[in-house]
Amino acid sequence: MICIAIIDDGVNVIHPDLIASVEVTDDLQIAAYEIQPGMESHATVCYRIIKKYAPACKTLSVKILDGHTRRCDVCKLIAGLQWCTSQGVQIVHLSLGSIEYEDFSLIRRQIHEMTDKGIVIVAACNNRNIVTYPASMFSVIGVKADASLKDNEFCYQQDSLDGINFSASSRHLLRKEGGKTPFYLSAVANSYAAPVVTAAVGNLLLDRPFTDMQDLLFRLYEKSKRKTASYQPPYYRLDGITQKALVVNILTQEGAQAKAESFCNLPLLFDSVQLDWPRQQWSDGSFCAAQMEQYRQTASILLVNLCGSYFSADLTKSVTGLLEQWGQKPILFFVQHHRDQWRTILNRYRDAVLIGDRKTQERKNGLPAVSVPVVVVAGYPQNRLLYVLFQLRTLFFQDQIRALLVTDSCQGMAMGFEYMQETLPFENALKRLHSVFQSEIMVVGISSQMEGARGDLEADICVVPYSPGFISPNIQAQVFLKHDLEDIRSLYRTLMNYLEDS
Repeated sequence: MICIAIIDDGVNVIHPDLIASVEVTDDLQIAAYEIQPGMESHATVCYRIIKKYAPACKTLSVKILDGHTRRCDVCKLIAGLQWCTSQGVQIVHLSLGSIEYEDFSLIRRQIHEMTDKGIVIVAACNNRNIVTYPASMFSVIGVKADASLKDNEFCYQQDSLDGINFSASSRHLLRKEGGKTPFYLSAVANSYAAPVVTAAVGNLLLDRPFTDMQDLLFRLYEKSKRKTASYQPPYYRLDGITQKALVVNILTQEGAQAKAESFCNLPLLFDSVQLDWPRQQWSDGSFCAAQMEQYRQTASILLVNLCGSYFSADLTKSVTGLLEQWGQKPILFFVQHHRDQWRTILNRYRDAVLIGDRKTQERKNGLPAVSVPVVVVAGYPQNRLLYVLFQLRTLFFQDQIRALLVTDSCQGMAMGFEYMQETLPFENALKRLHSVFQSEIMVVGISSQMEGARGDLEADICVVPYSPGFISPNIQAQVFLKHDLEDIRSLYRTLMNYLEDS
């Protein structure tokens, strides 16, 4: 039996396939929900769509939304998700989500707990088509509407910036019991597209269980109305990583650049054990296999971070040996330099992902200009830069300011920052990010080794080192703010004062 939990404003249908109906009260308790036959709630429409295309699936209804405003706070959503987890459902359907940045960490934590248990979550993107949690999370199947599709058609969205995996039809001819007009068409909305994919997942799981999320996504791709030439896994968003990671910082050089690119002492998204593998150890093969086996038993993901621009046959031999020791478990690979060569090597490993790699280029023409303040931080060592961005984000969130933190270092993704490809012009990259995140401010960290190759950078404020030798002719800003980055709170206050006066 496949059971789908519909978290919404309450399904108002009496049917044997609706095996439970509850609501989350204002004090976050679970209570029985009194079904109101004849009231065509939003959840009822979603239920009818799911049952139309997956009639063999059972359902649960969890009411969390107010029937009039169709809103709730994030705590009710978390309570509803927790109850679904306790009931052992296989699929959770959400035609709702949050676009409030302060909600993201709470939602992420609960979603991780559920996906770790093998629960599949299908969620609708916000109708503004901007980043929505949990729909935009890597471990969640996100859906938006496509007016060119009909009935139960859906399409795989390859490598979308907003993390939404599928588009689907949202116009469905539905039948309700009683009344003068028993048939009606659902509206064009993302929330009525998501049930199509939920039904497809239910049917696939009735056919056979999935082995992992990639297996499920590939099977959905095979059912997709339109296909690309070949399937490519979705752009890897690090918020999908929940397991403890073994982080190996491979210091390919002895200089400051390699140390600056290390994750050592940086607050990562996930609980991890970090090891530095200096050059003298990898060059003579002295990374102990027994030590590797010890960590392989306790960690679920290997995160390889190549620090520095050195590349040689000895290095590739040592790294491939490390990957072979790890075996058939996920491998995340961070590298700033020689990406084409490392991409070729990693193609041999099914479970290896080159972080920050986009195999296709998303084409978005005619995007509006960025309408929010842009702060560029440039000229600092990479590890120092990432730590400062992390502290600034904490301060912005404390003041409930929707700040988007961006870096051109793929290592920054491990701290939850968005990645700006060095191959994209600065203005175009900002437009693309702003179009899907709709933040109130953008803070862009440009690593010192990439700053010269970036081209012209335009910003409202540019934070640069005190160093008299620092020259950045390609940055154009209204204000150049020199700072040693020692007192981040003072930097934050200064930035806010400038922004409030502008």
